[in-house]
Amino acid sequence: MRTKCQAHADAARKNRTTTPAKLPLLIALVSTTPWACADEQTEQRLQFCKTCHRPGYSVSYVPTLDGQPRAYLFDQLMAFKEKRRPSDGHQRYWGPLSEKDMSAVADHFSANPPVREFFDVDANKVAAGQSKAQALQCASCHQPDFAGKDSVPRLAGLQPQYAAGQIRAFTAGSRQHPRIDGKSGISQGDAESLGQYLAQVR
Repeated sequence: MRTKCQAHADAARKNRTTTPAKLPLLIALVSTTPWACADEQTEQRLQFCKTCHRPGYSVSYVPTLDGQPRAYLFDQLMAFKEKRRPSDGHQRYWGPLSEKDMSAVADHFSANPPVREFFDVDANKVAAGQSKAQALQCASCHQPDFAGKDSVPRLAGLQPQYAAGQIRAFTAGSRQHPRIDGKSGISQGDAESLGQYLAQVR
């Protein structure tokens, strides 16, 4: 006999084609039901994450999570849970979870190889982004290959719109970033160029 958790996991798999219009309904579903099934396999929980955080998802501001450092993923889940990183949907989504649940999610995605997608980028913006990344010395923390380490995220291969949006959030102060020289001087155009440069780093 199928359990309630298995039924929810099947529903999540069927919603892998979720569109932005369906997201409020999906968030309402996952925030009220699946995490009560504490004894079910981690994969059944992860299906809900994979509904959106997967290659080829139609919403450009949703990143893939595969290959991110484990410590970074866990820190961000805690930030959502504790409302230190603004996101109404994620706070409802992660609020009921325990540290054990979040550790399992972080373990899973960090163990996967990074997804290598190909994006339509502008060569001039890529060159400008590379120059800006060098000026800001991004690689000093994010590693020379931008793979990240420990609590510092991988930037290589991120969706360009997502990366640009997060850079703008750091510059505006709506998301926290360690102090770096020149951060306040990052323009909207700089953010877009950095996003395009990082998207094509392999």
